[in-house]
Amino acid sequence: MLHRGTKFVHAAILALAGVLAFFGVKNAEEWGVLGQSATVWVTDAANVQGYQVSNTVIAIARAHGVAVAREIPDLLHPESRRHLYLMPGDPESSPAFLAEGFPSFSRDMRTDVHPIDEIANRDPRGFYYVFGSPQEALVLHDAFTSLGLTSKVALSPGLFQIIKYVGSGVLSQAFLAILLAAVVTIGSCVLLNARSYGVLRLHGISFFGIFARDIRKLLMFWLVAAGLVVATALTFLWIYNGLERLSLFALIACGIWLSLALPAIAAHAIALKLTFRTSIVRAVKGELAVRWAMACGYMVRLPAVLLTLSVGLSCVHAGQEVLNRAADRRVFAQLGNAVTVKLSGSFAREAEGEITTAVGRWVRRADKAGQIILVHPSLIHQRVPQARSALIVNQTFIAKQGVMNPTGHLYQLRPQGKENLQLIVPQALASHTSSILAAVREELSATDKAGARIEAETLPAKTGQMVFTYGATRSIGQGSSVVEDPVLVVVPNGSTIVSDGAYTASVTHDEVIFTDPQDVLHELNDPQLRGVVLALSPVAEKSAVEYRRVILELRLSAVTLALALAVLFMAAIGVSIVHTRKNAQAVFVKHISGWRFLAIYRVMFGAELLLLTLPLIWTTWQKWDVSHQVAAYTAAGLPPPPRLQAPEVWETLLAAEVAGTGLLMIFTALAVFHRRIVHEGAAVA
Repeated sequence: MLHRGTKFVHAAILALAGVLAFFGVKNAEEWGVLGQSATVWVTDAANVQGYQVSNTVIAIARAHGVAVAREIPDLLHPESRRHLYLMPGDPESSPAFLAEGFPSFSRDMRTDVHPIDEIANRDPRGFYYVFGSPQEALVLHDAFTSLGLTSKVALSPGLFQIIKYVGSGVLSQAFLAILLAAVVTIGSCVLLNARSYGVLRLHGISFFGIFARDIRKLLMFWLVAAGLVVATALTFLWIYNGLERLSLFALIACGIWLSLALPAIAAHAIALKLTFRTSIVRAVKGELAVRWAMACGYMVRLPAVLLTLSVGLSCVHAGQEVLNRAADRRVFAQLGNAVTVKLSGSFAREAEGEITTAVGRWVRRADKAGQIILVHPSLIHQRVPQARSALIVNQTFIAKQGVMNPTGHLYQLRPQGKENLQLIVPQALASHTSSILAAVREELSATDKAGARIEAETLPAKTGQMVFTYGATRSIGQGSSVVEDPVLVVVPNGSTIVSDGAYTASVTHDEVIFTDPQDVLHELNDPQLRGVVLALSPVAEKSAVEYRRVILELRLSAVTLALALAVLFMAAIGVSIVHTRKNAQAVFVKHISGWRFLAIYRVMFGAELLLLTLPLIWTTWQKWDVSHQVAAYTAAGLPPPPRLQAPEVWETLLAAEVAGTGLLMIFTALAVFHRRIVHEGAAVA
């Protein structure tokens, strides 16, 4: 008979494969349009009109029987809606596509389908997806070239590549945790069933005969369990999305199931082979090949420790992100309809200067009119470490934030016309003002040679003030949007201190917030800007989407952490069972001879201490590596990049907690089995 635990694991694998497939396909579809074989990226339209491109697409699609679509994000809600302007290869299917829409798996991203001739008057630059043979993308590229367009062809990544990319974080950790749990549980169940396998050997059944017998029983169980799982999945998907992209979901689920089931079957075979390492007489008694069993146990325990540390770090980071995003969401909600602007990257390198100038001048006009909040994270803390955070902001930012001087009064907007900087330095950093000012001038001169000669007025700020950065500090690796006692470099609204290129770069990094979307929509009457501005992203909506995302990540991380801890505990139980079974008589003799518990199991505890120091070694090595790289940048006279961040103290403490938890698990397991040995030995005596 198969152990009940083995059946439970295989049923869990079927169900969890469906869960992972659901999140994988959902994230992949929100990442981009699925199903295309190649993309043609038009970067320069020259003097070609939109209707010429639309006619060319229609002709190619009909002549070659492929569907071609251009994706354009929704102008006002790009986080949750996109538009596909489609020309199906089969003209008869066009009404069905337009009436029924593009099949969408996720509820969180809506895809609207339109006929491609609706964009005949739009700028033709952008991405064109080819649904069909990748060779047809070359035909479309050649047709575009003959029109005078500049374009590039790129093969679309495969579905599994996309899922690997979007699931590279918590989903991959969940997959590894499930895999380890399946291997450990099935291996343990087979070893616990060693006596039954010994009886089968006594009846002359070979290893292959027993293994084939187990697989036959598993096949029968799979049919029943798969039927229940499939029925549950179909019911859920019918309610969730009307069974859209069912075949795609089924393909991914089967792939994940095979990736989990095959190692589980391999673990079954290896554990079964271990029961054949002992003689039949010993096997009937339930004895095992101790050395092999212990080696296998620690081969699983080692990755379980590292996985627990990794998942624990992810879980804590996710918890911090939830707190940070919750605070962001409340502040962004107060901004009402404020938006950031998404710019198109579909332009030739030769046109980059012209577009940068056009966007920069537009944003400067908006800044001078008081229509934007500008906040750019400064990197002067790399030159002046005492200034832990610094922001380059406009006067509108100061008015919105309410920054106070040491007497508690708010700084007011200055009259228009003054071009000098205001450097607001917290009182605690007053002694470093000259160094901070020099660092600010050096940073500004990197983009404008006149930056080193800019006049600056230095003002004090009350210590202990919290300033909201509108999410700008995330681009330099800071998780929180709230900073304490930052140095504020205040630039007059619309000042020439900020170059056109700097304004454009700030727009691309979401460092410019337009308080009224109508101001942006009015400027889109300019044909040049209309071809560059893709969408307006409401900051409140974007913050809500991010909040939902991190909440989901936290929940998945918490479940994965629980699973990783369960694997660690099961591995501890496994090695404890094997060790105490092998040495039961010696343990009892030492116990009645007065040996202490730690002395009896000193070899086990020594091995565990060696194993569990790995998380501490890993965090210590990371600290050393980061400090070594920072020293190399400093020696070269360069500021270190933001990504070089050594593990914080809490990360080291978490590594110590993982080590302590693993040691406590092995201590508890050995204590339970030691107590059983003593009671059984006393009863026999």
